[in-house]
Amino acid sequence: MLEGRCAHEAVRHIDDAGVQQLEALHAAMEAAAAEGNIAEYYRNNYLIHETVQHYAGNPWLIRITHDLHRILKMHRGRQLLTPGRIAQSLAEHRELMECFRRRDAQAAERTMERHLLSQGQALAAYVAAGGLLNVPAPLPTAGGG
Repeated sequence: MLEGRCAHEAVRHIDDAGVQQLEALHAAMEAAAAEGNIAEYYRNNYLIHETVQHYAGNPWLIRITHDLHRILKMHRGRQLLTPGRIAQSLAEHRELMECFRRRDAQAAERTMERHLLSQGQALAAYVAAGGLLNVPAPLPTAGGG
């Protein structure tokens, strides 16, 4: 819900240069997915979320969301190892980018909330399939699907 609110506020505050910054990060994320480079995909995905937080313009919301990101960072990328998750995540990010292009704050909020919920579901599926948390496991840099 916090990231959804960040998306809502970011759409309200973002300028054309900010949308271009998100577009560039999204293009880099798309390229990483096409190369099967999950580590680079995740890095750009993370930067998109950080940029959305920045444009939210609410110091309290930014701090709380950023702190949660830092806590979850080690585990959050593992959800990308769930079969089909990269394609699903890309579709969710494409939808989010369309919300920013249209400057539709309410749709951005709903889209971001759905995106984060599906991340949680994918992480749960990763664990249910025997994936481990709390152990060092770098994301693949090539051929990750």
